[in-house]
Amino acid sequence: MELTPLRRDAEPLMHSGDNASKSKDYHEFRHPDIQSDWNKPKSFKERFAGWRRTLLVGCVISVVVHVFNLGFALWAVQHRHVQNGQGVLYAGDCKKVRNAGIGFHLMINILSTALLGASNYSQNGTLYRLENSACVTAYTTAFQSTYGSLILVTGNATPADHFNLVYTQQVFKTNVAVVDASGYNWICEDLEHHQYEWQLTPCITSLPQVQARVAENNWTVGGYKPEYCLVEELTPHCKLQYSLYLVVIVIAFNTVKAIVLCYVAFNSKDSPLLTTGDAVSSFSRAPDQYSQGMCLLSMESVRQSAKSSRTMTFDTNPRRWRSAMSRRRCYSIALAACVTLLVLGLYLSFDSTGIWSVGLGQISTQTLISSGGYTISSVVANSLVANLPQLIFSMLYFACNGLITTMALAHEWSHYAIQWKGLRVSAEPMGSQRSTYFLSLPYRYAIPFIISSTLVHWLISESLFLVMIEAYTVGMERDPTNDIITCGYSAVAIVATISVGAVALGALIGLSFKRFKSGMPVTGSCSLALAASCHANTSPADLSQEDESVLPLQWGEVGGKGPVRHCTFSSAEVQIPQHGWVYQ
Repeated sequence: MELTPLRRDAEPLMHSGDNASKSKDYHEFRHPDIQSDWNKPKSFKERFAGWRRTLLVGCVISVVVHVFNLGFALWAVQHRHVQNGQGVLYAGDCKKVRNAGIGFHLMINILSTALLGASNYSQNGTLYRLENSACVTAYTTAFQSTYGSLILVTGNATPADHFNLVYTQQVFKTNVAVVDASGYNWICEDLEHHQYEWQLTPCITSLPQVQARVAENNWTVGGYKPEYCLVEELTPHCKLQYSLYLVVIVIAFNTVKAIVLCYVAFNSKDSPLLTTGDAVSSFSRAPDQYSQGMCLLSMESVRQSAKSSRTMTFDTNPRRWRSAMSRRRCYSIALAACVTLLVLGLYLSFDSTGIWSVGLGQISTQTLISSGGYTISSVVANSLVANLPQLIFSMLYFACNGLITTMALAHEWSHYAIQWKGLRVSAEPMGSQRSTYFLSLPYRYAIPFIISSTLVHWLISESLFLVMIEAYTVGMERDPTNDIITCGYSAVAIVATISVGAVALGALIGLSFKRFKSGMPVTGSCSLALAASCHANTSPADLSQEDESVLPLQWGEVGGKGPVRHCTFSSAEVQIPQHGWVYQ
């Protein structure tokens, strides 16, 4: 989980120089019960209060993940043999490997790491009968991990007595794991065209003709008309693997992150403004002179460079949530969504035959992107390719998180115009103040958002994944020269990913059409607009000793009966601003 501070759209929220010291002195003068105690020793609970507690939690989580990754690496190196940077966690039944892989994916996505490896190879088995159509479907594959040797059973009468089954048997002594259409050219051999034409045109392009002949009971191989076939059904044997090199890289970055978080948590003495409540409290004690007389200044006004206008007319009509959104973020999300759909549509339009029958994370020759040698560089390169969508989604996650956080902040901000509420602060709350949300969002939005993003992360890992295939000869001897390492994809998982993402994006768009509770200016996280909302009618020296920031506050019209009036935060009674009246 990432804690992102508020974006500063205009000027920094921090005050410097004399204003900071005056703010500290004024804070001590107004509320005798809230005295500065910087020189007093603080307990652990006091030292890590408010936002520092949240940062400490992030530090602890980072350290725990680091310890887990390091412990896994040490255990794997000690108990599992490593060769060329690859180790096998389990070798055996493919169903168990598939279930373990799903479990690892879920755990890895929660820990924000990437690990996936799988390979198939064959073993000897028992003969089973297959009809011709099923036989053709079973053996038109670039690599074979389900069936072994094949016997074609024909009738007594054959048009070519000089052929025999030894010919067919010799065909199957080729390397069945080689990704090459020539591995099953025997299926298309007797089509009515030049006997060498299939060498120029891959057999895969003639499969529709073969299937048509099978349906008409007119399919022949080597002059024979098969009635059915006997196949050797093998027990698939899979491996769940890990890459030691990638684990070390993850641990290195995890270490750096843990060190940075721990350093900030234990050494930061500043009190940054992380919430709108922090900003109201700060600007109320130390007003910003540049925003004086601009009490209705909004984020949109700042963007339009309208801050020179000191008087503005109040509009009681509540605006929609989308008025608090950053246009740049909206355009980025829309562009990314359009590009994703375009690339997916173009890619699947080339060859979509049979890809919808491949399940989540399953391997098929039709869903392999490319092939290459079994080298360390290929492992790393393909891992980067497989995790590229995760990087893209992470950027979209931050953009969407920023949008929904901004809208939620603006929604809570609008409540100050209709009722007294305590400020939501990042430090330890005092008086009527409220603590900030752990994830910077109300839980009714944060929990569905996190669940949906975790689900999308997992679906992406099932959509594009690393594939490693170990080649074996017919005699079950390893053939490393024909090993394959590449990336595979699952069309079903891709569609599921887009569907979940579309639902989440639709929910975000739906929220953007909601209206705020009042016509209070929408400031978002713009520091200039926030500062303009906090100017009191009196100077700090004339105010009572009580610090209003710890009391319930309401925003509205205060004092004055002239043609131009003023709005600000106050713990006293305020009037609802009137539609069409001028305020400054």
